[in-house]
Amino acid sequence: MSTKIVIIEDDFTAIENARSIIHEYFPNIQIEGTADNIESAVNLIQKTQPTIVVFDINLKDGTAFQVIDKLPIVNFQIIWTTAFEHYAVQAFRISAVDFLLKPFKNSDLVRSIQKAMEKINRAEYVKKLEALAHNFSQPEEKKITLHTNEALHIVNLHEIVYCKADDNYTIFMLEQNSTIMVSKSLKNYTSLLKHDHFCRVHQSYLVNLKKIKQFNKGKNAHLTMQNQEEIPVSKGMRNEVMKYFDHLKH
Repeated sequence: MSTKIVIIEDDFTAIENARSIIHEYFPNIQIEGTADNIESAVNLIQKTQPTIVVFDINLKDGTAFQVIDKLPIVNFQIIWTTAFEHYAVQAFRISAVDFLLKPFKNSDLVRSIQKAMEKINRAEYVKKLEALAHNFSQPEEKKITLHTNEALHIVNLHEIVYCKADDNYTIFMLEQNSTIMVSKSLKNYTSLLKHDHFCRVHQSYLVNLKKIKQFNKGKNAHLTMQNQEEIPVSKGMRNEVMKYFDHLKH
């Protein structure tokens, strides 16, 4: 089966840049066409049945998600491109969806196309798209995708009580005392969730600040979480925790 690409983009310069890169590095891939608005994008995708879509989020008359909503099935891989601000980039990251932040290097698009050409799990991919769309439409109720050996879990951020380091793994403690273990380090999630009311309070703990019930500031400082568990707070992080409580007073 041959690889076919379409480009959904409302910036002519960006379209020509993508065309040039694809022609140079993937001469055997056919570019089936381009579109810059919702209706033409839907028609192009349904007509050509592409393998890969290079998809800008912002179109002339709406967003890429409106295009996806109008399609009966998503049976292609997407290379997202965006010039959005940081809050939107976070939506991509916590949904575990790959994207290119404009302006991107030629090598970045080449790498993304190579990755897209590899076989994927369609069911998992659709779940990621759903989580991404949710995070853009409802930024106050974000979801994160968590991979385990058995499944791909879609979890609301507000369900997470804390995350705990376990060597190179991270254990997510959720409401109702359920847990999910993923094969990524706590450092990865510290960076990922730092703008969503999560704080690294200890070498081994990243907590959801909204789930704190009490901050015990004594010699052995610790947090009492809403599930009654106690989480140690390192000396270096006491001020960060206090900043959060000071903010609540205003």
